[in-house]
Amino acid sequence: MQATANMRRWSITFALALAVVCSCLTVLECVRLSDQLDYNQALNNPDLFEGQSELEPDQLLIRAWHLHQQGKTQQALAMYRSILQSDTELSSNHWQQVQETALYNIGVINLKLAAASWNEMGVWAYSEVIVPLNQAKQAFKTVLRHNPGHWNARYNLDYALRITPPPKEREKQGMTESRSSVHAVLPGQPAGGP
Repeated sequence: MQATANMRRWSITFALALAVVCSCLTVLECVRLSDQLDYNQALNNPDLFEGQSELEPDQLLIRAWHLHQQGKTQQALAMYRSILQSDTELSSNHWQQVQETALYNIGVINLKLAAASWNEMGVWAYSEVIVPLNQAKQAFKTVLRHNPGHWNARYNLDYALRITPPPKEREKQGMTESRSSVHAVLPGQPAGGP
């Protein structure tokens, strides 16, 4: 009889402990879901942050993305760089994800700028292509250094490496002569020869 009472007591204690653990997990998931809903609502209405001076890093990411969508590329790049320079107190995993997203977006914007210049002006726009392209490659390499499994960064880095123009040729020394003809001038023959 005593064993049955002890067994019942342990069963009830175990059931209560299990109920408490399940309740805690449910509350944590509800908090995560609420955060995700707030984030999605902010993505749909990024103008909510326009008047605010102090923004959280997640809000800065959303605002910078919105600026880029509006065509304000340089402002978006400045905002992404401010995220990287910020010293906000966040959990290390979350902060790493925010920085990774900012770096990746910097790389994408620079890659788009380089590709647009390349498509518009070709090799004549060497400096307009190579500067943002090098910045894009550096951003993608940094993302991959922190997260080797980031396949979008890997793909974009590969694309950036493929469209990198060859280095500019330097002018050769000693090639200062200028002649009107490509033919050698032979004495006794008018206009240089055969």
